[in-house]
Amino acid sequence: MAKPNLQVLDYLSSKGVHFSIEDRGSNYWVRREQIEVFLDDPDALFAELNGVTKFEYRDWREAGGCVRCSATLRSGKPCSRLAKDVGILLSAQAWLAHRDRKSVV
Repeated sequence: MAKPNLQVLDYLSSKGVHFSIEDRGSNYWVRREQIEVFLDDPDALFAELNGVTKFEYRDWREAGGCVRCSATLRSGKPCSRLAKDVGILLSAQAWLAHRDRKSVV
């Protein structure tokens, strides 16, 4: 995909045009300079907008915003059920806080 003409974005911005991007059903207002970050590395910008690292953002996205039980089954495999009393579709920061503590079903 070709990058847009950044001069056009500068012009639009100077005329008061605001920019918005969408990720996982959430809309974010972004500054003109953030569009360049988005064009180079969308995950980096979404991580910044969510207050987490790029790697944490990718883990959160992969988990679908859900925290899994941290118990180990008798078979030695990790439990794959949703953690109890945590909720689903958590924000990236809330997901990270729950993921980093032990959660069981």
